[in-house]
Amino acid sequence: MRPLAIAALVAALAACDITNPAPALDLDDLPATVILGLGDQRVVGSSSVRFSAVREDSRCPVDATCIWAGNARIEVTVSPLAGDGPAQVATLNSFLEPKTASALGLRLSLVGLSPDPRLNRPTSGYRAELRVEIATE
Repeated sequence: MRPLAIAALVAALAACDITNPAPALDLDDLPATVILGLGDQRVVGSSSVRFSAVREDSRCPVDATCIWAGNARIEVTVSPLAGDGPAQVATLNSFLEPKTASALGLRLSLVGLSPDPRLNRPTSGYRAELRVEIATE
């Protein structure tokens, strides 16, 4: 029975979509640009940076004519890897201020948000392009 259990475990693992996480960034690697899908995270120094939410997306659809660009507002959660205090949430905008925020010694800027919205279609599969630097303040 033991070989059967091992074979079943190997088959189950082979069926999984196992992806390698993006490599951690050392502080020496900064500044850097990272792209995160909604819910994805990246280790930067002694913190984890996670694209946690899209709170607003009123950007002009690419297949429409608008009188202003609109705005997307996202939240990025920066958490210490080990007991250095609570997580901090940075709110970043695509058009309005603030486009940049600091959390746990990192300065985050929203460079871009994709995909662009379209008329009569819900937007899904968000990916945020973030500039990550060491905060100087």
